[in-house]
Amino acid sequence: MLTERELYKASISMEEIPRPVATTLTLITGEMFGKTGISPVGLFDNWKELARLAKFGHDEYGFDSSEIFNIWSHVEFLGAEVDYAADQPYVKKPLYELNDEFVEPDMDKYLSYHKTVASIEGVKELRRLIGPDGAMNCINSWGPLTCTGHLLGAEQVMLAMAVEPDNLKRFTSAISKFNAEAYKLELENGQAECLDSISMAEPTATGD
Repeated sequence: MLTERELYKASISMEEIPRPVATTLTLITGEMFGKTGISPVGLFDNWKELARLAKFGHDEYGFDSSEIFNIWSHVEFLGAEVDYAADQPYVKKPLYELNDEFVEPDMDKYLSYHKTVASIEGVKELRRLIGPDGAMNCINSWGPLTCTGHLLGAEQVMLAMAVEPDNLKRFTSAISKFNAEAYKLELENGQAECLDSISMAEPTATGD
């Protein structure tokens, strides 16, 4: 009999499997907070609670995989201030205008940044909780186009898609390079040996 991890990996590889795989996608509900006693306040800085919440979602709802996510970590490293108290967290104020040059961050500081630590340690903790046979996915960030939307503001991005697509592409390309370097550092420093897959949240690219 296949373990959850074997079934999950076979599904990703598009191999023949005995049944469909049920996976989670940014699973977080008020009911989960109530049943676990975990507080949403400061959650994305608390890697142990993030991991525990992910494990609970898997166990409670019967999914074949667990997923841990810290989707604001990349834009916060770039200086964005997120309002976590809102019903739907958002960046309080755009950091750039469309014609601005993207300011390259100091990646030497990336691994010591508290949200990066939470992302890496949360993945390690979730692997410890689910054991070697559990399947795990992680989302460390929004995708590059959605990151661009948070840094420029949704209105600027929507207008640029229509009238300045090349300028928008220039900015998004710079964000993509940063995202790739950030993912590389995360994977090389503890995530790769724990994860079965990694995803990004990219609603802007789907028109949402």
